[in-house]
Amino acid sequence: MQQMANEPFWISLGHYEAGKLGGWRSYVTDPKFFLAADGAHDPKAELSATLEAIYAPVTNEQTHAQCVYPARTRWLRDQLRLTDLPTPDCKEFKAWYKDVAPDSTVLIFPAAYLNSPSSMFGHTLLRIDPASAKTNNTTLLSYAINFGAYIEGMDNSILYAWKGLAGG
Repeated sequence: MQQMANEPFWISLGHYEAGKLGGWRSYVTDPKFFLAADGAHDPKAELSATLEAIYAPVTNEQTHAQCVYPARTRWLRDQLRLTDLPTPDCKEFKAWYKDVAPDSTVLIFPAAYLNSPSSMFGHTLLRIDPASAKTNNTTLLSYAINFGAYIEGMDNSILYAWKGLAGG
């Protein structure tokens, strides 16, 4: 279990980073994001709680862990070859997925002012196009995910650029 909890993809799903004094901490501050009491600081506890939750009987489909955490569920199903999970309908997730209707993604970097690193990283985004976007010329209506770099007061331009590129 500890080996899985240290897998880079699981660490990414929990938005964890190495703590300054060891251990882990998550960028997510909302306790509702975690299933384990110490899930924000313990990827293994969160993994155990997630496994328990996705095997829970389906009583309310909209709050079942498989519906609330589809990426976690998919990763665990693939990693552990889980075939005996309960099957909630997840109507809200299906409706959202149908609305987004992802067919392709486009990395967009519209413009940059080279003297401003915040301009270079603040304008990068990922556009999610439905299949109809190209034929209907409606790419401006597509969903988008923005990427941005966090600025700390003492960061210099080179460090800022590195953090923007490396996700730091």
